[in-house]
Amino acid sequence: MRKTKRKDYDSWQSYYWSYQKILAEDYYIPYLLGNSNALKSKASNFSAIDIGCGNGGFVDAVNSINKNFSKGSIRGIEIKEFSSWNNSKTTYSVHNILKDDNKDYRQKYDMVIIRDVIEHIHKKDKELFIAEAASFLRPEGEMLITFPPYFSPFGLHQQAIMKSFLKYIPFLSLLPKPILRRVVNHFESEDVWDKIEEIIDSGMTISNFKKILKKTGLSVYKKRFFSVRPSHEIRYGIKTLRSPFGYFPVFRELLILGTCYILKIKKTS
Repeated sequence: MRKTKRKDYDSWQSYYWSYQKILAEDYYIPYLLGNSNALKSKASNFSAIDIGCGNGGFVDAVNSINKNFSKGSIRGIEIKEFSSWNNSKTTYSVHNILKDDNKDYRQKYDMVIIRDVIEHIHKKDKELFIAEAASFLRPEGEMLITFPPYFSPFGLHQQAIMKSFLKYIPFLSLLPKPILRRVVNHFESEDVWDKIEEIIDSGMTISNFKKILKKTGLSVYKKRFFSVRPSHEIRYGIKTLRSPFGYFPVFRELLILGTCYILKIKKTS
């Protein structure tokens, strides 16, 4: 996969858009073309929505798979607007699926994309979030969902949030909250703890994810676990590595750094 570095871009926004686009083009689109029945079977009639699309690099790449995709069939939604949307052929909307009316989105899409979003949704809202997202699918549709398990080495997102040496320390999520708070407040600026607390209150584990799937009527069609995520290869040049720990309940929470699922709606008899 291609590498990309922040120093090669004028702004964080342009860097992150390019990073997302490369991630989609070099890993996830080839993966979906080989594993997604929804994408392979629909061809130019394919429709997809990226929930929590950010500035749109990932969904823009999806929209480039086929120049014959009909206008509006590939969409990104986010809770706030990004300037990069203005220069895109993809359709974008400001929309919060937990707060806004979702009737215009129901059963319209062959694929729902939720890439590294669910770990930012509060624990009390996760089941509703997944259920609402699943309602966007057509009967034979599929959901692509990825997340880093909370108890994995950097599941606290410390590498992105923190500025001190703590950003390099793995497994901070294993510390009791009161102790972690003292450590963070001692070495970091005042606003960092608020961001860390959001992650603590929203952390996604593999076991809890499986419980949510049972409650929301979704089944796993395909899955991959990573010891080194595709995003790490793009950012740091470390080769993507699949994890062998998926079948070991305790070890997988600690040693799997990334998950990738293709989900389907369970058929009722």
